[in-house]
Amino acid sequence: MYSSAINGGYEVKVRLVKSDFLIIMEGINVNCMLLVIVDQVIGIVAGVLTGTSLLPQVIKIIKEKKAEDISIPMLLLLLSGLSLWVYYGVLKDDWPIIITNSFSVLCNILIIILKYRYK
Repeated sequence: MYSSAINGGYEVKVRLVKSDFLIIMEGINVNCMLLVIVDQVIGIVAGVLTGTSLLPQVIKIIKEKKAEDISIPMLLLLLSGLSLWVYYGVLKDDWPIIITNSFSVLCNILIIILKYRYK
């Protein structure tokens, strides 16, 4: 079976050979495959950076035992958005999205708990 697609202004013809466990794609340019890998790496790095962005705040709250300046409405909005990202990752079966946003959800919940503990 042959398939063609327009990718960045270039037409790519692909021949798909289907077997029980393997789909062989002939005719795909190595540069296209490299772009897919680079996209995945960028997505994973972005997810890790976003996921760890709340850690400095958690550490600061624990060290200072003070959290009255933390905005609960902001945390609740962030928690809602992150939870939707986790759900979206589940729908798409995208583990990097699920893992990184689940970590962010946990950090967010921890900040909310610390906010009330150190009131």
